[in-house]
Amino acid sequence: MSPAVSPPDADHPRPLQAFWRALTRFDKTKVNLWMGFRNMLGIVLPLAVGVDIGRTGSGLVASTGALNVAAADGVDSYRNRAARMLASSVIGAVAVFTGALVGHHSAAVIAGRALWSFVAGLVVCLGAAAADIGAISLVVFIVYTAQSLTPEQAALAGCIALGGGLLQTGLSIALWPLRGYLPERRLIGDVYRELARSVEVPAGMGTGLLATRSTEAHEMLSSLAGDHRVEAERLLGLASQAERIHIAIFALGRWQIRMRRETGGALPAAAIDRFLVPAAKLLDVAGRCLRGEPLPDSTSAWLADLKNATHAFRLLEESDRNPALQLHLAEARHQVDTLSGEIRAALDLARNATPAGEYEFQMRELRTPWHLQFAGSLASLRANLSLDSSACRHAIRLTLCILIGDLIAYGLGLPRSYWLAMTIAIVLKPDFGSTFSRGALRLAGTYVGLMLATLLFHFVTPDPWSHVLWIGVLCFFLRSLGRANYGVLVAAVSALIVFMFSMIGIAPKDLIAARALNTTIGGALALAVYLVWPTRERTQVPPALATMLDDYRLYFQAVTRAFIEGASPDTPDLDGLRTNMRRSRSNVETSVDRLSAEPYVDPIQVRTVNAMLASSHRFVHAVMTLEAGQTPAPLAPADVAFRVFAHDAEKMLYFLAARLRGSPVSPGDLPNLREDHNRLVHEGGTEDARHELLTIETDRMANSLNTLAEQVFRWAGTPDLAVAAVGKAAGRATV
Repeated sequence: MSPAVSPPDADHPRPLQAFWRALTRFDKTKVNLWMGFRNMLGIVLPLAVGVDIGRTGSGLVASTGALNVAAADGVDSYRNRAARMLASSVIGAVAVFTGALVGHHSAAVIAGRALWSFVAGLVVCLGAAAADIGAISLVVFIVYTAQSLTPEQAALAGCIALGGGLLQTGLSIALWPLRGYLPERRLIGDVYRELARSVEVPAGMGTGLLATRSTEAHEMLSSLAGDHRVEAERLLGLASQAERIHIAIFALGRWQIRMRRETGGALPAAAIDRFLVPAAKLLDVAGRCLRGEPLPDSTSAWLADLKNATHAFRLLEESDRNPALQLHLAEARHQVDTLSGEIRAALDLARNATPAGEYEFQMRELRTPWHLQFAGSLASLRANLSLDSSACRHAIRLTLCILIGDLIAYGLGLPRSYWLAMTIAIVLKPDFGSTFSRGALRLAGTYVGLMLATLLFHFVTPDPWSHVLWIGVLCFFLRSLGRANYGVLVAAVSALIVFMFSMIGIAPKDLIAARALNTTIGGALALAVYLVWPTRERTQVPPALATMLDDYRLYFQAVTRAFIEGASPDTPDLDGLRTNMRRSRSNVETSVDRLSAEPYVDPIQVRTVNAMLASSHRFVHAVMTLEAGQTPAPLAPADVAFRVFAHDAEKMLYFLAARLRGSPVSPGDLPNLREDHNRLVHEGGTEDARHELLTIETDRMANSLNTLAEQVFRWAGTPDLAVAAVGKAAGRATV
């Protein structure tokens, strides 16, 4: 049975609706007044010092260095933040020096902008942080190519910009010694509070926010690998514990649903509800504790309720004589016992108490040495030096657009033409949605910001200190509110730049006119070039889906191997595999959102890829339930049916990923999972709880993967006859 799919207007609006939503969205969760304040200090302090000692120009250079590095600030761990901002400081200083150095020679300027544009476009393959640093450094390089400084002045400007960036970095991480792991604790606390909310969600539905928070937590904590301090190990343990709690809650909910379908199952299902009430309260307590709130007085009573509910369920299992419920009760009791112990351990960890044998802190992989990270980045860049890579196409498109912009600027003799190239560098992105929404917001925000600057100059006295004051106000709004909407950011930046340049004697009237003209031409050129040579998101969805299926296959492989061998799954490895799954799924969902915002997109394609996501999600839910039902006993050697099913399911995922990548896979190449499942049902022991679990979950896996196969071949353009052959070859039953 194909999954129900929401109408396209519900979760995935039409292109114009999606585009308008992207323009007007104001994400309140990204408003951060404290970040705005500290970034404002980093920008205003060097400018104020420069004004005070009569070196306004040097103060302005330091302030712009701090402004550029402020874009790399964040709310993640201090360690990650420091590394990112230091890299931005150094690269920005190099951009200042090299840009000012080549500014005397027109040919060198054109060649330098082209080379820097290509590199800045290519590094998008290394992640969002690298893409942001590349774009900002390109803007800095473009601006300073218009300065024409001597080598000594260029070196001095680079050093001053570096100093401003280091000041901004220092302000961002100043509380590191005092607050330590506070960002990590807060994020893990959010994970536990979302776990508490997930108890109220029906099994199989999950919460998107929980998955997002969990992924963010694991990515943030990856920087603590190899940090053997007690607090770091507790945080790593809490994150891993949260994963097991999530799986146990999910599995318990599934068993509860099954019991409700059986005659006499209402009583044990109600007993699970009574158990989950104190469980949810204690998970919320652990989350609040990690965020710095004191333990409520009722914590001891809730722990007692949890213990009593666990004992009551055990007694219920022993007294119930209904044969139809015995297997369900045994598995549910196992999950109740597991969840009860894991919640107590998590609460102990959250209270900074030493868990007595509940969880052994360990991380197998130390942090990758820097030289290996660098080698890996170079390998990624080399792999993307191909027109098949969207990053390479973006790099070439950006380079050509910058060169065309330079030719237009030189041909028309535009004043302050570096703003034209700067607008191109900021607007042009690898995907359609970001490019056109940023282009529209860039133009609108620039005009609003310039009008705001014009209005303010009517009321601002011309002395430098009043300019410093207004620069501080604009910086605060820029960094505290700008992350919530790009148009707000551009408006604040446009007004800010007018005030900054006016401090070195440039008339605001001329500055406003030049910026408006160059921004208009640059934005229009970027949009026109993207229209001529677009990167359609529909070409990016299949490889993203293939990567997601590969990650699902690796997770399934680890779980089934542990199930067959009767060994405890390696927790750090499984945590990493789950994080990879969530990240790849999030990438697909983001790609689908971009696809729905593209013009002339086929609604059937959007519905098909959403159906693929639904089918794959049902498959992963079944695997998670299998992991939760793991017991320290290997399968009997005679039970080869599950081994065959597991092998064929892996093979199915491999073939589907290959088909999405363009390999010539046909429906006849796929294994017959339905026949594998039938063999498993008839050859296993009917009284074994593990066999009951395998029977139910492998049935779901077979259904979801067979449905997914039909959808993949439909997306890949297989004729209807071949699509029908998928179902025939797989022997699917309608469910």
